[in-house]
Amino acid sequence: MKKCYFPLLILLLLPAAGYAFQGELAEKDSVDLIIGLTVLDIIDVDDTEETITLEFLFSMQWPSDSLKGREIPYSEDRVPRIEMQYMTDIQSFFEKRIRIDESGIARFNQRIIGTLRHQFDFTRFPFDVQRWKMAFFHIGDQSYRLIPDTVFMGLHEDFIDPPTWQTRFEGVGNTKLRGPGPDLKALSYHFRLRRNSVYYLWKVLVPVGLIVLMSWGVFWIRPEEISAQLTVSVTAILTLVAFQFSVSQLVPPLSYLTLLDKFSIGADFLVFLAFLESLVSSFQAQAGRHQLSARIDRISRWVFPAAFILFILVLFV
Repeated sequence: MKKCYFPLLILLLLPAAGYAFQGELAEKDSVDLIIGLTVLDIIDVDDTEETITLEFLFSMQWPSDSLKGREIPYSEDRVPRIEMQYMTDIQSFFEKRIRIDESGIARFNQRIIGTLRHQFDFTRFPFDVQRWKMAFFHIGDQSYRLIPDTVFMGLHEDFIDPPTWQTRFEGVGNTKLRGPGPDLKALSYHFRLRRNSVYYLWKVLVPVGLIVLMSWGVFWIRPEEISAQLTVSVTAILTLVAFQFSVSQLVPPLSYLTLLDKFSIGADFLVFLAFLESLVSSFQAQAGRHQLSARIDRISRWVFPAAFILFILVLFV
């Protein structure tokens, strides 16, 4: 009976061996397609639309032994069809001829301007880092192995960073694009954008901090002067709300809080607590408990700054 299992086992393994053999043959039949990418300029980084508009040089090299040493007119059927993932509004500029050197390598270069859609991560805004990639994949009957050009890639030597970002090339690697059908092999170039936070530090964070400091003026106003305390507190609250409304236009509506949102919410609580403290101290003074009222103000002069410093350290450090 045991001998009967061996033919059955062989029949079960034959399909798997056939698939592996077909895959090995397909890999051997593939032609090397060398892809080069050099970013010339990042024209715009749109936070609200979550897009990156850039200009780059794109090159392809592939074997064409039958046309060695020739120069042929450009046509779409003579060039491997390479698609770019998440790239829209593409404008392509290229020579109308394809050059083939004496070794049988065809070369085709393009200058492309396009808009890359990218899902931004604003969790650390305005100290965020955006990592994005440009993925290329081939579609067509001919099978190609996508190989990066080790010389022609990354940032151009004359590349200038955008005003509010610092750009860095982080390497290239193979990846797979998953979908409802079979996975597509792709070549992806990885880049990093680090936001220059100096602008937001001096234009947003420092003014919010000054508004919080202004709200603490009530601790040095006599509790009997409740009208003056309310004027300072209400002015601080209204100024903070108006300022935050204008700052909210910097990023699109999100389902999560950014670092700036957390800082603003903390500032709101501190300003509101200072307002409540002024009410409590004034109530104690009007009730004749002047020493208790003065003591509350003296304690608040130290507690509120310490709480604000601790909040900043926990949030940013």
